[in-house]
Amino acid sequence: MLRRKIVEFVEGGAFGLASGARDGGGYERLWFAEPVGAEEVAFEASVFLLTRARAEELRAAPAEETERPPQPPPPAPGSAPDPGLSGTGPDPAPPATIGAGAGEGTTTLRLTGTVPPETWNRLGTKVLPRLRSGADLRVDVTLSVSVASASAAATEAELERILDDLGLGDRVRVARS
Repeated sequence: MLRRKIVEFVEGGAFGLASGARDGGGYERLWFAEPVGAEEVAFEASVFLLTRARAEELRAAPAEETERPPQPPPPAPGSAPDPGLSGTGPDPAPPATIGAGAGEGTTTLRLTGTVPPETWNRLGTKVLPRLRSGADLRVDVTLSVSVASASAAATEAELERILDDLGLGDRVRVARS
């Protein structure tokens, strides 16, 4: 409920929402008086609810300084494309993809591998904002856990409720195997 209210306030221009604080005082991404997805509202250290005055001040600053991360220099002519990042372990699902589409002159980077639980939050706050600077970002997730058969139904119902609360109930399914 709070997440929906924040979306309503940001879209209405009563507050601003920012993520990815920069050393210079700006943010990687700023939403103010514009549509914002509920998935952008996260209750974590890298997401900020801003007063209307602060959001207006940031919006008035050049967009490149407040909303876009610095772009890497283009590759030298004739150089091989960056192979991307690869972890170790099995590739459980189609990987996250970044690129500007299937057009000429683009490179698609794929990040694959197993992410240990202690780095999940950092992945969401460090890697995903950088990937959003590209085009056609797609993130596919596979999570699996073994639970006692006696508690499987209750766990499944709770997971479905949590996904609904996150606004993901129509995108992420829970299945037994």
